[in-house]
Amino acid sequence: MYWIKHSIRNKLLMISGTGTLLLIAAALFGLWTAWSDIQTLEHKESAQNGILLSLGTMAAAVSIAFFAFLWLVNKHIIAPANQLVHDLKKLADGDFTAPISHSTDDEIGKISASAEQLRNSLGSMIIRINELMDESHSAAIQLSSSASQIASGSSKQSEAASATAAAVEEMAVSIASVAENADNVNQISRQ
Repeated sequence: MYWIKHSIRNKLLMISGTGTLLLIAAALFGLWTAWSDIQTLEHKESAQNGILLSLGTMAAAVSIAFFAFLWLVNKHIIAPANQLVHDLKKLADGDFTAPISHSTDDEIGKISASAEQLRNSLGSMIIRINELMDESHSAAIQLSSSASQIASGSSKQSEAASATAAAVEEMAVSIASVAENADNVNQISRQ
């Protein structure tokens, strides 16, 4: 059973082989019936009926084999392939929450299992990317806040430096005025 379960080719061989065996069995049954009727040539009409019965049996066997073939192909190949297509469309639309189901161990089942691994990997990767984007956004907000604080501190420092420079200039003017007055007093005191 393992060799059928794990390969689409083997499933098709099994299905077509079963149909062929049914056809051969029906043909052999028909020939056996016709042969047994022909043995008694006195009953030609019976021989013809036997051949018609054989042809009818073969037609029934062909019909049964054909519908069994269609049903088995649909159940074991078409249905899993359609389910895989449906699940992959969900994945392509960005739905990483719906698992990709696989009910067989053949080629379609292996593709489904690989697609499920891909879905899990991509889902994990997208979650990690979203986390990194959130961390980057938080870091950008902190940097912006720090830059605003630095700019505010620089502005205050610049104002303080300007005020200090103005005070130093006033002191320099005052010192120059005191020096001039002291020079004037010195000259007056010499006269």
